[in-house]
Amino acid sequence: MDQIITGIIKSTHPFKVKQQLLERLKSAYLQTPCSTTISVNNRACYHIINYVRELTSIKIDLDTLAFCRTCLECCHSPECLCSIAEHLINDAHIDLSIPFVQLLSDRLPIEIGRPFLERAIFERHELNNEALHFILLSITKNRQLTDGQRTIFYIKLVELVLFRLRTFDHSIEQVELFCKQLLSTIEELCYENNKKSNHLLNDIVNGVTSGLLTCLADSTVTNEPSTALANIIDLLQECPNENLLDSFILTIDDDRLILCLNRLARVFRWPCSTTKPSQWLVSIWKLLFKREREMLVAQSASSSIISDVYLY
Repeated sequence: MDQIITGIIKSTHPFKVKQQLLERLKSAYLQTPCSTTISVNNRACYHIINYVRELTSIKIDLDTLAFCRTCLECCHSPECLCSIAEHLINDAHIDLSIPFVQLLSDRLPIEIGRPFLERAIFERHELNNEALHFILLSITKNRQLTDGQRTIFYIKLVELVLFRLRTFDHSIEQVELFCKQLLSTIEELCYENNKKSNHLLNDIVNGVTSGLLTCLADSTVTNEPSTALANIIDLLQECPNENLLDSFILTIDDDRLILCLNRLARVFRWPCSTTKPSQWLVSIWKLLFKREREMLVAQSASSSIISDVYLY
């Protein structure tokens, strides 16, 4: 049966014909479990997955994707799929395209699929336009994501962007070029049928804003924010949503809030022309005054002044 399935997959028939044949044989084929006693790269499931990997690296259209999904549905138990995914991610010599990573992660159990997706993107891909488009599309268009999961994805996106930009050795030209690429990707996603989707744009802006604030408040990160972060803030084109800032203030402890504000205060001294970080800082201070938390504003403002004195 393994040879029949493999033969169909690798045949020269049109994708739709092969897909129909696989769908007829799939239920019978899945009744015979994949052997877990042999090495991963000798299993029938591995050969199916590897074929999908090779195919998605050279050709992607709707017919190809539909056929690839059917191929992956012919793979056996989740345990087998997980072991193959681990083998693929651990072997740096095996190329993993963004479309393949997305297809395979969708077939993995959710507690395995998302870490596989994140790790593949973090470790295997430079953050080019293709990867950015894929990540933003996954976040904004995936209706299965809960609000909490979507927030985590946005935070991961910001972490990924910052990680990528740090590899530019703080070259302002490189950072600005990358941020223009990010902006063009967002704009491309926000145009559907030649009409601007303000809802999608707001979703991205608010999501990235939350991610930035979370990164600024992360006490485990020892590196100071860089020009990269200022450029991302500048991309958002407007002050953060007041409700979003208010929610952030209410859900974070004072120590991390002060850390966030102090880092934000240092942003507008970075070598870039943006004034947005200072606008963010003032917006948060205003909300703190409204909530009668003047001491936090005073502490944040005094820290900024002291750091300026030491700087100059």
